Amino acid sequence: AAPGQQQQQQQAGSAPALRGGPAWQGVLAAYVRSPERFTGEMQEAWWDDTVLRLRDKFPKSRHSALVVARDPALNAVTDLTTEHLPLLEHMREVAQKWIEEVRSRDQAAASVPFRLGFHQVPSLAQLHLHVVSQDFDSACLKNKKHWNSYTTAYFITLDQTMKQLQAHGRVQVDRGAMQALLQRELTCHHVGCGATFRTLPQLKEHIKLCRKPLPGE
Repeated sequence: AAPGQQQQQQQAGSAPALRGGPAWQGVLAAYVRSPERFTGEMQEAWWDDTVLRLRDKFPKSRHSALVVARDPALNAVTDLTTEHLPLLEHMREVAQKWIEEVRSRDQAAASVPFRLGFHQVPSLAQLHLHVVSQDFDSACLKNKKHWNSYTTAYFITLDQTMKQLQAHGRVQVDRGAMQALLQRELTCHHVGCGATFRTLPQLKEHIKLCRKPLPGE
């Protein structure tokens, strides 16, 4: 939907779906419109005039949060322009503060790097930054698409996003290439490993033992 149509949907009280998709894709849009109405649904929620931070309901790692832009015109990285660079920097600051909070209450998290980034083709409407610890130890990580959406170029880091905006004014996304990445074979994400596996349980067992360094942003 165009930004004007999104605003009309919001004024009518319904969350905008992503590109005409099902209603559940608009849950984040509903949250950012009226976060005070959803405090019972959101965990570790914090917001200001421009962003909403909340814990991921379906985390793919031990520690996972979302920092969601509240501007109704922003659904994906392709909507960003250089005018949004200050917003992205603010999203980074909010994410880093949450990471500090996590590490203050969980000593084990202090040794695990986090990555900040976006899915180039998001499954939910409303631009949201993923803040993800790189252990990927979660029962919600269930299939190849989940894995590849966080460990391939499908996941564009915040730094990469900002550099593209600074260099080109926009973020270009090849949707066909992104879909191909989701089907890529399961590959260990540890830097310099490259081991591949037929099943996700095999991969999960491997990454518990892999001694190669974990990726950071």
